[in-house]
Parts: sequence; structure tokens; C-alpha cells
Amino acid sequence: RTTRLALRAYGWYHSHLGQLVRYSSTLALIILPMFEIPGWCAHEGCDADEAARYWWVAPLWPREVSAGLELLCLVLVSGELALRLHYTGWQEFRREWWTSSRAAVVLVMAADIGVGALPWVLWRRTPLTRCLRIFVFLTQHHSLRVACMNIFRTVPALTEVLVVLLLVVLLFAWAATLLFSHIPETNFGSFQASLLEIYTLSTVTNFPLVTIPVFSRHPCAFLFFVLFLCVGVLLMMNLTLAIVYEAYRINLGREVQLQVQRQNRALRRAFDSLAVPVDPLLLLLAGFGAPS
Repeated sequence: RTTRLALRAYGWYHSHLGQLVRYSSTLALIILPMFEIPGWCAHEGCDADEAARYWWVAPLWPREVSAGLELLCLVLVSGELALRLHYTGWQEFRREWWTSSRAAVVLVMAADIGVGALPWVLWRRTPLTRCLRIFVFLTQHHSLRVACMNIFRTVPALTEVLVVLLLVVLLFAWAATLLFSHIPETNFGSFQASLLEIYTLSTVTNFPLVTIPVFSRHPCAFLFFVLFLCVGVLLMMNLTLAIVYEAYRINLGREVQLQVQRQNRALRRAFDSLAVPVDPLLLLLAGFGAPS
């Protein structure tokens, strides 16, 4: 929009004060869990001070204070969304999925807090709205949105290599059960225990703890573990990393192309808004001169 009020809203939205309010409200939503009563102690009969000893040393705020502060942050986020809706228009606001979804999430969170605070309503706040704070934080920043979308888009490219990696782990766990289940003082007595040990080896942690009991009885068993390290760690892990990098690079290139398209569309709309309609006859006269 190019109206006077829309331009004022756009200027205030991108001003230092607007950005300060925007980031402060988001930061408060992230810091709030450090001082509010934990979700597992939401019922009235729970001792909040006793529950806080297991996870935080700061004094906890009463439920009314934390709920009021969260509701204030949601009001500020709603005001920011209202400004964005005003200067972009409904069509553009609805086209951007992250703004419309953030508005829906903020509405759900505010309704959950408001209804849960009413004494005559038998409604207890759900733990889901606490988890939705991270969604509000992620949709607030463009770089975080791009990074998260690129991560989700790399999942289909990883399907085949993850299936192969799972089959490799299962195969070596089955082989380890057949080869080392008779050796005492080892954790290869069952397929489930062997699967856990092979998974531990795939992370290259506690390698001596897993292999030394087998080495002490059968020194030739090192061939089995070296083969697993070569196939499962050196080959499959590096292949997974290469596929993740390639898929992330392709998705990042697509995001750059979409950004260029959005900029071109914005410039086109700005030109159309500033263009003044001209009579075609005037253009004809300007090109060929006025008739004598």
C-alpha cells in the first residue's frame, strides 16, 4: 500500500523503537520459562518451590505474573502483525504463510491463557501453548525461517541414505549377535543389546568400552569392528554429510531466486503505484511533433 497511513505504519515498523519493541517481546517470551512455574507443576496442589530445585535456582514468579507478562508480549506481537497487515494489505499478508501462521498461533496462545485465567471456566492451560513460543521466535526472523525451511527441505534427499545407514547398523548388529553372544562380560548377548552397542560405535564414543571385552577373548575380532568403522562411519556418515550439504546448497539457491523474484515484484508494484496515466494522444504528439 502507498497510502499515507500505510507509509507511516511502515516507517514506524522499521524504526529503532519498533524494532526494539519487536525484539524485546520475542526475547521476553524466550526468557519467560526460566522464571515461570514449570509445566509439570501447573496444577494447584504442586509445590512450585520444591519443583524449582531440580531445574533452576532463581525465584519463580506467581502464575498470575507470568501469565500477564506472556499476554503482554502476545499483545505486542499482535500489534506488530496489525501494522504489517495495514501496510502490506490483506492479499500480501495472506500470501506470506509465516505471518498468517504466526497470527493464528498468537491467537491460540492468547485464547488459552485468557480462558485458563477465568475462575468460573473449567479449563487448565495446555502445555502445547508453551511449546508454541519457539514457533513465534522462529517466524520472527527471516534468517531463522530460511535456515529452518532449508533443513526441512533436505529431509527428502536424505531418505535413501538414511535407510541404507539403518540397514547397515541392523546388519552389523545381527552379525555381532551371532559372533559374540557366547562371550561373557560383553553386551552382545541379544539383538537389542547388540543394536545399542553398534549404534554407540557409529557415534565413535566409548569405543574401548565396547570393543576391549571382545578383543581380550578374540583378537581377530578387530577385523569386524574395523570393517564397521570403514563402512558405517567413514563411508556412510561422510556420504550423509555430503548429501546434506548439496541439498542445503540447492535449497539456498532457490531461496535466493525467490528473494530476487519478490524484489522484482515489489519494484513493479511500486512503479505501478507511482506511474501517472497519460493520454496516448499526448505521447503521439510528443513523438512526432504537433501538427501545423
